[in-house]
Amino acid sequence: MKMPSLIILIVGIGLMGAPALQAQQAPETQDQAGDIEPLPEESTADEEVSLDIDVSEEDAKRFAQAYEQVNAIRDEYAEKTQGLEDEDAVAEARQEAQSLKLSAVEDTGLNLDEYNAIRSASRADTDIHEKIMSEVAAIRRD
Repeated sequence: MKMPSLIILIVGIGLMGAPALQAQQAPETQDQAGDIEPLPEESTADEEVSLDIDVSEEDAKRFAQAYEQVNAIRDEYAEKTQGLEDEDAVAEARQEAQSLKLSAVEDTGLNLDEYNAIRSASRADTDIHEKIMSEVAAIRRD
């Protein structure tokens, strides 16, 4: 991938805010740098969105794998940047984390648009949400 395309993609990712899922915890808010964020813990009626998307079992599995990787990267880099006072070092670490998150999503066979569409569908459709949460639980049991 060319560097300008990566920068545009990272900026685009940063503009897409969404709550993060932490299993058995309250959802977190997006960090200041913007993140590739997975689905919220629960779907709510206030977030009803008309989405026409069919999430297959395979898509749910791939999304769950990406979700787990994205969370692990986010947690790792949150720890790395927590004690940093140099703003340039923090920005560099966040950019590195974004790149790793994007790679984690793409390594599952999903592209960023598919990942975000599934995340949005999960917010609007409890059946999709439950399908994905089932896959996340299966990954965590392994």
